Amino acid sequence: MIPGAGSPVDMAYAKLQQGQAEQALRIIEPWARKPDATHAVLAAYAAVLKSMSRLEDSLDVSRVATRRFPTSGVAWHNYGSTLADLGRHAETKKAIDRAFSAGLDASETWLVYARAHQSLLDLEGAEKAFRKALQKRPDYVEAARDLAQLVWMRTEDADAAARVFDDAAWSPAMAFQKARLLKFAGLPDRALQVIEEAVPRAPHDSGLVLTASQLASDAGKFDRGLAYAGEALRRNSRDYNTIENWAGANLAVGNYAEALKAARHIVAMQPLNQSGIAVLATAARLGGGEEYEELYDYDTFVRPGIIEAPDGWASREAFLTDLSAALTRLHVLKTHPLEQSLRHGTQTTQDLRVSDEPAVQAFFRAIEPIVNSYMDAIGDGAGPLRQRNSHRYGLAGAWSVRLRPHGFHVDHIHPEGWLSSAFYVETPKSALDSADREGWIKFGAPGLPMADLPDPAHFVRPEPGKLVLFPSYMWHGTVPFTTDESRMTIAFDIIPA
Repeated sequence: MIPGAGSPVDMAYAKLQQGQAEQALRIIEPWARKPDATHAVLAAYAAVLKSMSRLEDSLDVSRVATRRFPTSGVAWHNYGSTLADLGRHAETKKAIDRAFSAGLDASETWLVYARAHQSLLDLEGAEKAFRKALQKRPDYVEAARDLAQLVWMRTEDADAAARVFDDAAWSPAMAFQKARLLKFAGLPDRALQVIEEAVPRAPHDSGLVLTASQLASDAGKFDRGLAYAGEALRRNSRDYNTIENWAGANLAVGNYAEALKAARHIVAMQPLNQSGIAVLATAARLGGGEEYEELYDYDTFVRPGIIEAPDGWASREAFLTDLSAALTRLHVLKTHPLEQSLRHGTQTTQDLRVSDEPAVQAFFRAIEPIVNSYMDAIGDGAGPLRQRNSHRYGLAGAWSVRLRPHGFHVDHIHPEGWLSSAFYVETPKSALDSADREGWIKFGAPGLPMADLPDPAHFVRPEPGKLVLFPSYMWHGTVPFTTDESRMTIAFDIIPA
């Protein structure tokens, strides 16, 4: 079969683009099971399975394609890409090497290769591969974004990272990524300037206006942020993100009644959107809505527990020592990644769920009793937390953070989670008995730019071995600590199984 107009391959991809993965599967699967299935059919089948989060099945199909078509660079690329999705980065690198040997030289392949090198902590090799991807395709926004972030994390030099975008082909998306970099490098005025220069270059791009609103508020220009928010709303009055931004812009200037009205609207649109719930809680707190106490029941929903020593360790202290050593080997960068909450510290780039370190693997076994106890304690019922409680769970991601002196987490939420966490591996000694709560986790202060920012409403004292669980929609951050010590944690997001 030669794919063409109306071919099963084209029809399957068309269904995928329409978000109809089950229909795509029914179209392509019979063709893929034929012994003479073409590479295009197998590639489409693997893509459909991947879209359904059936990664292992997708990998099996891609593996079959490499065996049937061993000289196909595309087959090896697809195989390597799925290995990367599964966190098998050493195997990813080998597969992409085979793709290159087969003659494939695509920018997308270099991007997969770069990410594999970065996950394997070969930062020099990663940077070279990112640059190769961008050299081959100067408008490749994903490559520019990842390269700029790597340059930033390796050097803490915002100007060097920003030059990545200056050397690339300009587009609204590229301008957005440059502004994003500058914002998270602590340069909100420069970030706003980038977007305000981009708006007239792309006057029909509503996303730039929305971004201008957010960055104006970040820079403390709250009235300008509200004006941009109004313009974005006039352009796209039914868009969820635009209405959420309108709520935030009104919170920033103290229009709490309007903010509460908009926040209730977005939660009605998407009842389980964690970001919208967080905005609603803040608007209710300041605007007199009953939702705040229902959503932010700190005594019930913020629950700490102490892990027991896993099998193979004589004591909790011995386990934490080994866990700290394993995590330290992964903290090789100089500063925090973009769009993350930490400041003055580093975050691991490898998803800890796929770590082969025995102590890290044991950690996930050690937390099981505490997570199960949390689900039992909150029970079932109404509300965005309880109604999702299936009493079974999976992890949506896991990482480690090491804060330097004066380090902290800005107030934030976890939009992809149901429950979120903070597990303390090492804590500054000052945090244990600090009258100023240095190094403590705090809850309730919104991570939104506001002229009158409300104070946190709840604190939990950290200590090694303690795991704190709480709803992912709950604002949380860290009080900075001032001593010459470090603070190492593991965080993960939980989703109902």
